[in-house]
Amino acid sequence: WLTPYITFVRTDYERENTQESHKGNAYVAGALIRLPHQYEVKLQYQRVEENYDLMAYHKTEHYPGNTQGVNAQMAAPLTQVLKLKGIVGHYRQLETATSASDTIFGDSFFPANASADEGTIDVQRVGADWKVNDRLAVTSSIEHAQFFQEAPTGSDIDKDVYNFLINTKFSVTKKLNVEGGFRRFLSKGDWQAMAFDSYQDIPEAAITYHFDKDTRVQVIYYHYNFEDDNIVAQGQNDYHGQQVIMEVKI
Repeated sequence: WLTPYITFVRTDYERENTQESHKGNAYVAGALIRLPHQYEVKLQYQRVEENYDLMAYHKTEHYPGNTQGVNAQMAAPLTQVLKLKGIVGHYRQLETATSASDTIFGDSFFPANASADEGTIDVQRVGADWKVNDRLAVTSSIEHAQFFQEAPTGSDIDKDVYNFLINTKFSVTKKLNVEGGFRRFLSKGDWQAMAFDSYQDIPEAAITYHFDKDTRVQVIYYHYNFEDDNIVAQGQNDYHGQQVIMEVKI
């Protein structure tokens, strides 16, 4: 019923032309607790130093660089076909006076500011998985993240980001699946001298064909629409675009 785990990773980057060395570690430790009726709770501590994985091959939004913190996750199967999932997390900036040579690849959440307090990131997310029938499944989630840092006048950070998602997956046959989804991102608040008031809509669709259990081909389509309601921007940040991805797994 109790499964503890721990992970340690280290990366070391050398820039020979400038004689620079960038080393960083990542630590993750926690425990998965299995409760009656298939309820699960996971408690986790994580520390990701700024110079860990400078090229961002392994970073995700749930492991922000130059932070340490804790999170709690829970999965609650309400019925045999409906499961609720949630997570709350609190992360604190490790270093405020980061090296200027690291800012491109390193700390991407808070800019270097030696006179600022340590920034914080608070995350709350709730989602649901609904198996409508043997062919149709629906996934949805709502996430909120708050970025906060007190700094000298004009350099404060107080920004909220919201992420809404709904996705459906339909099995046409045992080998052919089609998916459709919609995401919306909202961003509001202040980031030093910049004021944010924007949103992005992303409709998406995918077709997957499984030749066997190990071989498949998938085509994914995304349409992006971004609008910035900030008066100063005057619409110059608005854009739309399309993306098509084809993946073949053999």
